[in-house]
Amino acid sequence: MPIVFAYPQPNPYAADLRRTLGFYRRFGSTEKFRVPRKGSPDLVEPKLGSFNLAVSTLGALRRAHGLVGGERPPRGELVLWVRDVDAAFSSWKAVGAATLSPPDDVGGSLGGAWVADPEGNPVQLVARWTAR
Repeated sequence: MPIVFAYPQPNPYAADLRRTLGFYRRFGSTEKFRVPRKGSPDLVEPKLGSFNLAVSTLGALRRAHGLVGGERPPRGELVLWVRDVDAAFSSWKAVGAATLSPPDDVGGSLGGAWVADPEGNPVQLVARWTAR
């Protein structure tokens, strides 16, 4: 079964999430999603027209997934939305991709896993959870 990718989404990491989001708001972005929903966010997804972006804190990357992002740019990942995060992770692993973090909960209704491209750049595979 071929893996279908949809809606690529860059996800830069920010040492100062508020400042970085303020930068994107200047271009007319609107907030689409945040985790957690109340309080100080670890991740916010601003939408710029039809372009989706996610901005995450470096601390959240460490706390939630045990991954360490670079303290200096570049610090980001490619996010690929998939139908089934478990199947996508298995497929990438089967073709030799380095695995960084197995499928896990990323915000309650989403599942995510991380692999690395040949240069070591992180690629997040994410999907809405189905009944597990």
